Amino acid sequence: MDRFLTDTLSKLNDTHAYRSIPDHSDYTAITHVFNTNDYLGFNTESSRIQAGLAAANHYGTGATGSRLLGGHYPTLNDLESALTSRLGKSILVVNSGYHANTGLLGCLPQRTDLILADKACHASLIDGAQLSAATLKRYRHADYAHLAHIIHQNQANYDRLFIVTESLFSMTGTACDFDALIRIKTQASATLIVDEAHAVGCYGATGMGLAEAHGVLNDVDIIIGTFGKAFSSLGAFIGGSLDLRNYLINRCRPFIYSTALPPFVTGVNLASVTQNHAEKQAALAAITRYCHHQLDRYRAPTAHHHIVPLPVGTPEKALAYANQLARQGLITTAIRHPTVPKHQDLIRISLRADHTSDAIDALAQAWKSLV
Repeated sequence: MDRFLTDTLSKLNDTHAYRSIPDHSDYTAITHVFNTNDYLGFNTESSRIQAGLAAANHYGTGATGSRLLGGHYPTLNDLESALTSRLGKSILVVNSGYHANTGLLGCLPQRTDLILADKACHASLIDGAQLSAATLKRYRHADYAHLAHIIHQNQANYDRLFIVTESLFSMTGTACDFDALIRIKTQASATLIVDEAHAVGCYGATGMGLAEAHGVLNDVDIIIGTFGKAFSSLGAFIGGSLDLRNYLINRCRPFIYSTALPPFVTGVNLASVTQNHAEKQAALAAITRYCHHQLDRYRAPTAHHHIVPLPVGTPEKALAYANQLARQGLITTAIRHPTVPKHQDLIRISLRADHTSDAIDALAQAWKSLV
């Protein structure tokens, strides 16, 4: 066992794939942080903290059990009702985006079904698909002709088809093409599952994501969203039909066998969902446009959103650039294989509504000096 662990860690280190928990204590002049998912700058917003404290004062520090045992309390009902009114779908709240994706895909597709997932889908979606008894095939990132080809070649061999995508991809900064996906899923009578993790809060009149912003909520069969990114909290939700919700209550193992979210967290989530996000969304959109303009020569050309990948090509460069930026007070993340394909290593910039043009200028100047 010890030899196995030592050898594995040594190989990871030799290939520049070794990971460790970031510690920026060595950098005494942290000026700008670009590596969080706090897209709306909500993390220290006082009204949300007060809403969480109010829920905790009323219901206690913990749920004390799963929702099917003693862990259900009224704030969870209120949260699901608020989401239902915005999405027009029945909602089940679960403990994390990972729970949502592995739980949904792990129990819904069956042995005679086919899952078709975008190559750039988050690891949790792929893990969920692999937990199921269904067959998994992956289409090239955002290549909908390839998706249609796979369906044409395989549809006759399976009972049901599930198309799985992110709305805003977490590493490429690109958005899916809803029109193409809806057309293909309609022609194939497939179920379209969209993970809105990085879009919830940032887009849509009520902050429910890109499907809402594009006016296609009714055309997406199942929507997954999280509270841990733009809403700067914890937990996730799955939205679909009432039958789907009831099925998940009976078959989704992460839901059935996990202690429910604590009241403080659920109170924060409810406040986040019911707030108006227009001002924060506008600020995020403005700083996103400015960042893309300042880094236009260096960013991935297909990225147009608040996730800005700066390709570097090798894990060594990614690590070296992130370290050099940190020494200038600019905290970023080096993204390496297997999170991205080999030779597509990058520095991932995550923008926030409270970033300033000065922060972007400092990043752009530092980046130009590196490359």
